[in-house]
Amino acid sequence: MATVSILVFIEECVYIYKKVPANKKSVIIWVNGAAPVIGTMSCIGMWIPKAVMITDMTSATYFAIVVFKFLIMMLEETGGDEVFLKRADKHKLKISTGPCCCCCPCLPHVAITRRTLFLLKLGSFQFALLKLIFTLLSVILWTNNNFNLQDVSHRDGQINTLYVASYFSPHICIL
Repeated sequence: MATVSILVFIEECVYIYKKVPANKKSVIIWVNGAAPVIGTMSCIGMWIPKAVMITDMTSATYFAIVVFKFLIMMLEETGGDEVFLKRADKHKLKISTGPCCCCCPCLPHVAITRRTLFLLKLGSFQFALLKLIFTLLSVILWTNNNFNLQDVSHRDGQINTLYVASYFSPHICIL
């Protein structure tokens, strides 16, 4: 299945290079590359169990970068920040969404302003940056036999903090 997704991705790249304007090629290829990268890393992780931390780091970091690039691509498709803000000034953002705030339907809707747009960009960027940092720390600790992804019974506070921080980084981005 990973091989098929790589072949489809290569075919998409050829089409994108022929048909898509130059300023959009890079972002579209990054976003389309999520499935082949994650699929290939999953297969490598299954075939070579000792490499699972490295493959997890690669796929998680790639996905985090794709989340940020997808937000930027959506903003560029609407015409940039200014045009997006003009179109969205009548609308409100619902912040009582999952996974953490879905049980709080009383949260107010927030107006889409320059500040909330900045917070959206900042949230997706921090997801990309913090996911890379926490995964690199996990790999470093894993190589020293201090960290095991399957063993959550550590008594060490720093390692438990790493677990919690790496888990909540994408959730903070969603909020």
